Amino acid sequence: MNEPATDLVAINGAPAVRPADRELAQVLWGRVIAEHPGRVRIDIEKIVEAARKLTRERGLMVRPIDLATRAVRTLRDLGVLSLPSDRTASALKANYDRRCDPPIPLFVTVRREAAERAPAPRREHPWHPDLDFLVRERRLECPDVWLAIDRWLKERGDDTDIVAVRERSCEIFGDEKRLDDVRNYKFFKTGAITLERLRCEDAPEPLAARLCRASRTRVALVVENKDTFRSACLANAEAHAYAAVIFGEGNAFPKRVADLRNLAEECPFAEVHYFGDIDGEGFAIAAAAEQAVLSLGGFSFSLATGLYRALRMVGRPVGSFGKINAAGGALLHRYSLSDMDAEALAGRRIPQEALARPALWEIFAKGNSILHTLT
Repeated sequence: MNEPATDLVAINGAPAVRPADRELAQVLWGRVIAEHPGRVRIDIEKIVEAARKLTRERGLMVRPIDLATRAVRTLRDLGVLSLPSDRTASALKANYDRRCDPPIPLFVTVRREAAERAPAPRREHPWHPDLDFLVRERRLECPDVWLAIDRWLKERGDDTDIVAVRERSCEIFGDEKRLDDVRNYKFFKTGAITLERLRCEDAPEPLAARLCRASRTRVALVVENKDTFRSACLANAEAHAYAAVIFGEGNAFPKRVADLRNLAEECPFAEVHYFGDIDGEGFAIAAAAEQAVLSLGGFSFSLATGLYRALRMVGRPVGSFGKINAAGGALLHRYSLSDMDAEALAGRRIPQEALARPALWEIFAKGNSILHTLT
């Protein structure tokens, strides 16, 4: 029975042979060549670095070094590159890292005949005007990519709506992840061709949120932890105190802040208030959230001081406050919350869960004044 094609996985620390090895090796090599055009000798560190990015982006369950090891041997078998000599003990010692099993070459050499075989329709092909920069190239890498983009520009490039990157990638290449690799090519990095020209945009990592279109305010509340998020959602469903309650998911919110714009399109808000733990890490996350929101633009940011003060009054200090970074300390000072620093709490912390559901219901029901001016 044929084995289905799947991505490379690690079994007992060693890469397993799967039918997708060849495709994955070619994708990896395309990235390496795009990063180092014209190079004949390429150090293995460059390939491992490209493998590290590829495994992270595709969520592959394999160590980058294992992926690189498998890929260079697959590419050797395909005639794309040559590995250094390992015929003698001295050559093996000089050319390979023997700490790996199997030993990994310290460099690879691009085979000249492979480069000469690659089609290069630079001047002969009637490129779309937006790709005329390709004519000036001495040798065109990955011509299949540019021919596919050229075909799309001629057929759809002037009359199509803006879509997500992977939707456009599926349309152009028949592979939803291909554009993830192609956007790392030289011409995308120099701005000769852009995602905007392909009329596509990155889809930000989504934020979990509960919207309230009946809200009395244009304010969104970000809540650090899931249990308090759930309680805040229930309280807000009755009180309509916030236009949206957003799950911060620990320190994930600053990385996903771009999705605020999508949420605001569905339920308008212009202010973002943040509520987290009273401890060093919690205030550091809040400071990172502030920087991310203000850098995004279009929104103001504030700590939910009313909720913090309510938590300070009802919460019992426990555990350890932990270290607070400079940004977190500055945030405390700016909002006059010195009674919540490590010294005031005798080195202890107050988790936001101490402000339990009944207290949140009461606070939300009393409205905006208590939420933002409680002292």
